[in-house]
Amino acid sequence: MSRVSRVASAALGLLLSLAPHDATGDWVRDQLYVALREGPGVDHVRVKTLSSGDEVRILTARGEWTKVKTSEGSSGWVPSKYLQPTPPAAQALPQVKRELGKAQQRIAGLEKQLDAQTVALEEHETLRTEVAKLENENAAMAGSSRWRTLAAGGVIVLLGMAIGAFVPRSRPDRPRRLRL
Repeated sequence: MSRVSRVASAALGLLLSLAPHDATGDWVRDQLYVALREGPGVDHVRVKTLSSGDEVRILTARGEWTKVKTSEGSSGWVPSKYLQPTPPAAQALPQVKRELGKAQQRIAGLEKQLDAQTVALEEHETLRTEVAKLENENAAMAGSSRWRTLAAGGVIVLLGMAIGAFVPRSRPDRPRRLRL
């Protein structure tokens, strides 16, 4: 390839990379296939193909390869980089969605409880304010009522004394005196 062709190809590649791309995109699938081999290395025969989510039991490890046994009983070697101690996200997602639904229901229930308790607290505060107001009114009324009672009692005593002083007694043999 001549130098001019290479420069033209590079310029064309640069122009294409600067062109706007479609805003919508796709994702690479998270489905992974791994060959289960008779020995550690790609030069060994493929026994079976494992896919994402297949559970295996580790038997031994040698370098970058791990010997595993499948749930069906097949054993062989796979590259260690394709093994992980937790299930893949695709398998965990349904469980996480169920837990999220339960959590959202619990949150909704707690929000209802909070609303009810907020209303009850507001009513409690209103009643507390009303009780304090009534206690103040009661104390004010009790103070003025005492004076009225004392005044009424005093008037009654004075009336009794006045009546006793001016009304003749049933025994005429005693002289009348005004007693106080």
